[in-house]
Parts: sequence; structure tokens; C-alpha cells
Amino acid sequence: MAERSSLIRVVALITLASGVANLYWAVSPTAPGRRRLLQEILPLEFLRFPRSFSLLIGFALVISAINVYRRKRRAFHLVLALSALSVATHLLKGRDYEQSLLSLFVIGLLWLARRDFTVRSAQPDWRWAVVRLAVAASAALGYGVAGFWLLDEREFGIKFTLADSIHRTLLYLTWAGDPRLAPRTPYAAWFLDSLYALSAVVVAYAGFSFFRPVIYRYRTLPRERAMAKEIVERHGRSSLDYFKLWPNKSYFFSPSRRCFIAYSVGASFAVALADPGTYLTGTENLTATGSDGNGLASLAIEYRPAGGSWTTLCSGSTSPRSCSLNTATLSDGSYELRARATDSAGNVNDSTLTRVVDNTAPTGSIPLACCRGAARSWRSR
Repeated sequence: MAERSSLIRVVALITLASGVANLYWAVSPTAPGRRRLLQEILPLEFLRFPRSFSLLIGFALVISAINVYRRKRRAFHLVLALSALSVATHLLKGRDYEQSLLSLFVIGLLWLARRDFTVRSAQPDWRWAVVRLAVAASAALGYGVAGFWLLDEREFGIKFTLADSIHRTLLYLTWAGDPRLAPRTPYAAWFLDSLYALSAVVVAYAGFSFFRPVIYRYRTLPRERAMAKEIVERHGRSSLDYFKLWPNKSYFFSPSRRCFIAYSVGASFAVALADPGTYLTGTENLTATGSDGNGLASLAIEYRPAGGSWTTLCSGSTSPRSCSLNTATLSDGSYELRARATDSAGNVNDSTLTRVVDNTAPTGSIPLACCRGAARSWRSR
């Protein structure tokens, strides 16, 4: 498990590095020899498109690195497609073989780690929206500052200092602009336009990130909760089914939408414990499921008598985790069952149920004489 977590971290870091490199290569000039060769093959205006694509690909890779780290399946497919597009873009930009090799390296790493990308899209969360927006804004700011600072003096007739670069970048990212800044070359004009375009992308991405939790909370979640309520009312057999509709519950539905698992989210991972019933008798099968974007280190099923010490029934690093509890070896009474999930960073989340073990048959006697007398009395009537 530790090796797989380390590989995912490496893939995320290389994805981030590839995104930063694409942003840098978007503002770096094409080698004169390569540029002359491309001008002989392609129209002059076409040469601007690879640079613009490199900018957008770099921005998308920087943002996607977060979800690669969280092992999102959708991020795996997106980064794979972006890296393949990056190879073609850099070849068109000017036969940039070095950049293309880095993108191919990302594709290779993704292919090696493909089995680890098992996490589907999670419940939209405000905190992750803030993190993604901060990364997006940092990438845009870094792109603009690096662009101004590294530009040749002939592009604007100005040698930009670091402070000037930060100031001008903020002006253009906020669409205020600077009328005193006059581009002297087509590349300089493209760079200013790219700042406006990147700013628009950041704003659109921010709106998307913050709007998703709103849609989920006020549209998707109520619809899922209504479906879960209908299933519970039709098939529920336990008084604890009521708690499956609590506000802190999220839902995972089967493809048929006829059954679901209610789970709670904490410490960035989800835990759900299968319900064996209110009373436990004989041998009961227990199943726990857990998931975490950073890697699940362990998932354990434990039990204890009320107020007693916990005993581990089974434990492992895969999900779901199933094991059997032989209640015949336990004394009758109240017991707690717990699913405990721990991620690779040491964060822990529990899901607990209370059940009653009852393996003792009821006892009682019928006063035979009384019954016989009642029978005789009934006959005499």
C-alpha cells in the first residue's frame, strides 16, 4: 500500500511539473531554426494556436494534479488525454522534442499506476473548491509574472523587474489593463491577450467549482434522498433504517437504482457498515466499506460489549472488508460494532452500530393441571 501511495504522489508531482512546464513553454520563444522550418510548412497565423493550446493544457494539468493525487478516475482519463494532446501541440509549436518527451513520460507513469485510480467523483465540497481556486489563481499569477519577467526587452521596449511583473500581471488578470503598455511585436500582443484569456478561464473555473456544491446540496442530494426514502419505505425492516435518511448521509446507488449504501464522510474518506439486524444470533456476516482519495491504509471491523474494550474481528487495506462473527461464543447482551478506516496520513474515521446478542431460547411452563381442568370444564358444558 505504501508503494502504491508513493507512486501516486510521484505521478501527481510529475503532472504538476508538466503543467508548469507547459505554462513556461507557452511564453518561451520558439528556436529560430525550428520557427523557420514551420513557417515553410504552416501559415504564420497557425503558429499561434499551438502556443495557446500549450497555455490551456498547462493550466488544466496544474489543476488536475490535485485530483490525480486523490486518485480520481476521471482525472486519470483527463490527464492522459491532455498529455497526448500536449505531445502533438509541442511538435507543432516547433518540434519541441524535450517537452514532448516529458508528456510521454507522464503518459507512461499514468499507465503504470492505472490500477490505483479507483475513486469516482465525490460529493462536491466547499473546502476543495477553495483549494482548487487557490491553485488556479497561483498558476495564472505565476504564468503572468514569469512571462513579463522573462520577456525580451524588444517586445515592449521595457526591461521588467520582478515588482513590475507582479504589478502588470495583476492589472491584466483583473482586466484593468495598462494603456501605457504598447506591444511592439505580434508575440507581445499575443501574450497580453493570453492574460485576458487565462483570467476568463480562472473566473469560469471558479464559478464552476463553487456552483457544483450548490447544485449538489439543493438539487442532487434532495433527489437522491427521496430515492433512498422510497427504497427504505418499500424494503426497510429495521428501526435503524430511519438513520439512513439523516442529513449527514450520502448515498451510493446500484446501477439499477433499486438499492443503496448510506455512508458518512469524515477525515476525507467514507465509511459504511453493513447492518446485520437489530438482534444478533448464531454466525453473522459483517461487511464494511471505506474509501479515501489519498489511499486507504487499513479498514478494520471491531466489536465490544457495552462499555468494554474493542476486539478486532478482521483488518486489511482493501475495501470492502468482510468477516464473520460467531455470537455463540459471546454472552448475551448489548454490543457495539465498529468499522474503523485509517488513511495513509493517519486520519481515522469510525462508523458504529449497537446490537443485542441473544442466543438463549425463551423459557416457560404451562400449568398442566389447570389446562386439564379447563378442558374438563369445557366438556361438561
